[in-house]
Amino acid sequence: MLEQSAVAAEMAISLYVGQETGRLEGLAASSSLDSGNWTSFRIEARRLIDRHPHWLNIIVTDDSRQVFNERLGPEQPIPPVRDLDSVRTVFESGRPAVGNLAPGANGTLGAAFRVPVFRNGLVRYTLVAPAAPTLFSRVLREQKLPAGWTALVVDANGIVAGHSSDAETTVGKPIGTPLADPLPGAGTMTGTVSMPDGTDYRIAVAAAIAPGWRVAVMAPALLVGAPARFGEYAVWGAVASGAVLAVVLIGALLSAATSRRTLDNLSRLHARAVAGDAALARSEAQFRTLAESMPALLFVTNSAGENIYTNPRFQEYCGLRAEDLLGTGWHAVAHPEDRDRAACLWDRAVRSGTIYEAEYRFRRSDGAWRWFLGRAIPQRNDDGNIERWVGTCTDIQAMREAEERLHLLMREVDHRAKNALAVVQSILYLSRADDPATFAEAVEGRINAMARVHSLLSASRWSGVMLGELITRELAAFSTRRRVDIQGPAVALRPEAAQAVALVLHELATNAAKYGALAADGGRLAVTWSLRENPRELTLVWREEGGPALVEPPKGRGFGMVMIEQVVGRQLNGRLDFDWRSIGLCCTMAYPEDCFTVGGVVGAPAEPAPEDANSLPSPGGRSILVVEDEAITALAAVQTLEEAGFTVIGPAARVGEAIDLLRTSLPDAAMLDINLFGSPAYPIAEALKGRGIPFLFCTGYQDLNHVDGIMEDVPVLSKPVAAGKLVRELTKLIADNAASQVGQPAHGADARQT
Repeated sequence: MLEQSAVAAEMAISLYVGQETGRLEGLAASSSLDSGNWTSFRIEARRLIDRHPHWLNIIVTDDSRQVFNERLGPEQPIPPVRDLDSVRTVFESGRPAVGNLAPGANGTLGAAFRVPVFRNGLVRYTLVAPAAPTLFSRVLREQKLPAGWTALVVDANGIVAGHSSDAETTVGKPIGTPLADPLPGAGTMTGTVSMPDGTDYRIAVAAAIAPGWRVAVMAPALLVGAPARFGEYAVWGAVASGAVLAVVLIGALLSAATSRRTLDNLSRLHARAVAGDAALARSEAQFRTLAESMPALLFVTNSAGENIYTNPRFQEYCGLRAEDLLGTGWHAVAHPEDRDRAACLWDRAVRSGTIYEAEYRFRRSDGAWRWFLGRAIPQRNDDGNIERWVGTCTDIQAMREAEERLHLLMREVDHRAKNALAVVQSILYLSRADDPATFAEAVEGRINAMARVHSLLSASRWSGVMLGELITRELAAFSTRRRVDIQGPAVALRPEAAQAVALVLHELATNAAKYGALAADGGRLAVTWSLRENPRELTLVWREEGGPALVEPPKGRGFGMVMIEQVVGRQLNGRLDFDWRSIGLCCTMAYPEDCFTVGGVVGAPAEPAPEDANSLPSPGGRSILVVEDEAITALAAVQTLEEAGFTVIGPAARVGEAIDLLRTSLPDAAMLDINLFGSPAYPIAEALKGRGIPFLFCTGYQDLNHVDGIMEDVPVLSKPVAAGKLVRELTKLIADNAASQVGQPAHGADARQT
């Protein structure tokens, strides 16, 4: 029947819309939206647009304004939201939506797909993708309607958004009367109109993808059999083509539907008459073709909500026959914990005639349970009574798993952050020194050891840390590579043990640099490790030679010694032995098998050897622009730089504040935090580049692989940054820039990302 064709076309349009919003929901999960890293997000958005060229733009809004527009550069002003009511509707409902056809900034017509961006259970942004309406027409063409039949989709303003046969002539044009409320609920309506030439057309209209949207299918009455007519209507004038005719007819039908007389005619004249055997067979075949080709599980019920049809995909998934799923047969494959809730929601929808939507688990044929989103809409007759329900079950297992992973990740991040703060708090409390400078040096060294191992863990996605890499990184902080021998098999420390071992290595290295082998020019250090079985354990040996002679073991037990004993023996359940030889300390540690794995993990980029501070020129009053939004971090940076002899400009905490400072000052170099109160610092970086001022990024992000090509040569320091390293890198940056301006070779090796 014509009515079934309209429902089938509406379902096809709804599936297309679901695909488009699904792509946007994937982008909505981007971590760049969490940090406000719009440069990274721009790259992700551009890739998506390149894969789907019918998308005209990607926009991010909060509840009142645009905050990102892919078509605009970082420094271009962002226009206001065009359809603020639609944006706020998404914020309030938390559901995807489709906007009416409207011209974009360049005049191109588009239908805006909108999805909410959830963070911590609340809508933080709306993601908007205006899309050219061409795919609406393509979806309608793919319905392969019989010869002489036409399908079109119309938005809530009465604008044609898609046409099955002549999109170029009709899309974007009004039908004459907006689709106000021509349909009872979410059902369908059919009727007949008569054209001036006497030709009768049958039209079926179905509720569509958004409030006020409609999908209509029309055909000459002679092809489908028409029981009666609505009446005769004056139309726009001479009808030149079937495409325009379709628009005129839909306008006529919907104009008629707004009058009470015509609604009475509809109820009286269209009493569910059979439209002819041939037409009925064609429509039935079209419906089954659509239903059997759908990847989703599709079902049809009678007015009482009892299953009368399931598509082959439904039967294949459940491993049941069609007759097994009739009536309430679906209860047999619903999860026991979800069955009563889903059945209750279904009964409520059937009684009230409202759209049904619920999430529940279905048992697959192999016994596995997967989450589905069930959705059904009622199909009504001309009297407004529900004749049947048509619904789909869409597999959302991957989406649920992604949400669960995100939840677990947030819990783990919270756990690790609090643990790290607890360790720092303990370090501050337990560290002892006779003067503030020594105290600060000790605390800074221990915190930097934690930061180094954290970077290694982040690079491996918290799968572990290669022991050799950890030792190399820790000893590099003491500029001792030429006097150190590091050897051992490929062993990775588990994440739970990596930080503890890093602190032990730091204490040993600090002691060696102050009192042992690394305190003398001829001293040497060998760090080796091996594996043994029965019991399976990792043996690590720290052996010093050539340092100041040891007359006797140390009499006191400082914080470093106590911490090593507690970490190795108590926390990691290992064994520890100190051999205070006259030629140097030999410390042997044995770690049990739950502290390590044999093999490798993904490592972080190699860290460059520290620059010899004596080879760098003095700061000599050079000026540094400091851009950092964390007040305490900014104060520490300012104090460090001023104590080193620099003049500080700033600090600036916002992008605009830093740009204003650059208009009145010309620093010799700059240090930039990447994220400034939710906004990326790249406009500042571009301004510095344009003025020829060298700069470095100082950030907590592990990597900046998304940075544009013009920024790839910019040094990156990972927070927390040791005071000495910050001074060295900025001094080197100024020296290299000065050398390059006079045509001399740059000072030393290029600064690399750390």
